[in-house]
Amino acid sequence: MPRSLVLRPLGGLTGKTRKRYALFQKIMLVEESNRLRVEQNLSICRAGKVLGVPFQHLSKWGREVARLRAASQAKRRARNRKAVIDGPASQLESVEDELLQFIFSKREQGVNVKHTLVACRASGLLRETFGVKSFNAKLKSVARFMKKHNYVYRRVTNEAQRSIKEVSDEATAFLEEARLLLVGPHRDMRWIFNMDQTPLHFSYHSSRTLEKRGKKTVNVRKSSSQTKRATAALTVMAAGDFLTPMIIFKG
Repeated sequence: MPRSLVLRPLGGLTGKTRKRYALFQKIMLVEESNRLRVEQNLSICRAGKVLGVPFQHLSKWGREVARLRAASQAKRRARNRKAVIDGPASQLESVEDELLQFIFSKREQGVNVKHTLVACRASGLLRETFGVKSFNAKLKSVARFMKKHNYVYRRVTNEAQRSIKEVSDEATAFLEEARLLLVGPHRDMRWIFNMDQTPLHFSYHSSRTLEKRGKKTVNVRKSSSQTKRATAALTVMAAGDFLTPMIIFKG
């Protein structure tokens, strides 16, 4: 005989279900309850009956209304949460101020800040507890720490030093002048070269960094001219052939 799927009825045997309220609903009910108590001189019990909410809930929410407001404004879409749960204490709680000061000072200097950099700093501060964990566990713990303090990855906005229009105008003027020198029956496309040089940095800097959510300008300090690097010389012929790239190292 096949088994039938037995579903538990909603609310159990009594059929009563627990109604839960979002944070913004709790705040609105507390404010409406206070208004009724002031304007109509009602007790909290009578105000609860008018609003259809147990007065115990109104009393509890009233004591926590400041905490509810702070939680609803802390994160996007947090107003729809049903409860404010702090969760377990962070592994980095004991060095929270040191880490935040470290991140702030690095960002003020224009240095790229990533989870790996914060994890290394936390490992140095907590060698016996946090430092012995696996690298994966460190990154996840730092990611939760950053999310708690509203730090997200942002794209760099002002690393370029010249406007695109200025560079575009110079390139167009150069092309108009160079084309006149390359046109003619005495020109062979195999002997017209275009060579350019590009730096090969030994360490590349990412275009993203941790920054506070909503900040419009994300500053990053560029590498100085004394950074160790090699130079790649790339050459192409007008006929479409490429020469072997040449890598130049500083002696």
